[in-house]
Amino acid sequence: MEVKISMNENYINYFKSIIDQDRSSIVICNLKHEIVYMNPTAIKNYEKRGGEKLIGRSLLNCHNAESVKRIQEITFEAYKSSGRIAALLDQNTGPSEQLSEELERVAAQIEHGAIELRNLCARYQAPLPPVGQKPALEPLNIAGRAECNEFGWLHIQLNALLPNCRFASPLWITDTITRLLDRLERRNGKLPLLEEALLMIDEHCDIAARQVYDQDNKAWKAISNALKGRVVADDDQYSLGVCLLSRRSSEAECHIYVLPVQDAGDFFFLRSDQYPFSR
Repeated sequence: MEVKISMNENYINYFKSIIDQDRSSIVICNLKHEIVYMNPTAIKNYEKRGGEKLIGRSLLNCHNAESVKRIQEITFEAYKSSGRIAALLDQNTGPSEQLSEELERVAAQIEHGAIELRNLCARYQAPLPPVGQKPALEPLNIAGRAECNEFGWLHIQLNALLPNCRFASPLWITDTITRLLDRLERRNGKLPLLEEALLMIDEHCDIAARQVYDQDNKAWKAISNALKGRVVADDDQYSLGVCLLSRRSSEAECHIYVLPVQDAGDFFFLRSDQYPFSR
């Protein structure tokens, strides 16, 4: 019996032979996120997770298991760090470089864990409850909120203050702003993209509640990185002007505004007049 092989099959076999010989792990999935192919290198490298048996399984399940494992690791490391912090605080020596580093380390660990948890929450979000029943507070609402105010300016409120920039760029700021913008776009439609804009970062806090930083020592770059390509075309010096402000307040909040350059006068006039445009 003569078997005819189409030109398409020849191409598939040809490219498969190339991928089979590749020394890098190559995993191919279909549109349902199911693994349909693994080259020999991938099968060997993922042997502990099942190897060839992974073919046919959902890639999402693998990611979810990894996320849970990562959260457990982060939580355990944060627990160990908290013990070291407690020991340093018991010494009653006041602020120190060692204490500062331990606090920043555990904060970074928890921030990574929070991002992993957010991803799991998004994937396994239950249907909304029946009308009349209030759902639990959405985790994102705890972190902040975003809106387009009555002047057409983008306003983002973070319920925390910016850390010192001598540490690595805080992932939670970029992740939170990205998610807040995603939710705002789902509600109000695509946000306008400004070619030139002003970024106003206005921190509200009680001076006794935090160490006083120079403005240029605050980790504000994580904000502009999250906004780039979403609400402003670029964050170079000609596309985005940056203004760092502070105000004494009993609430610890960071208010972020993105507005057209020509609205700068209106912004400062309203701010000097204590206009509540960050309600």
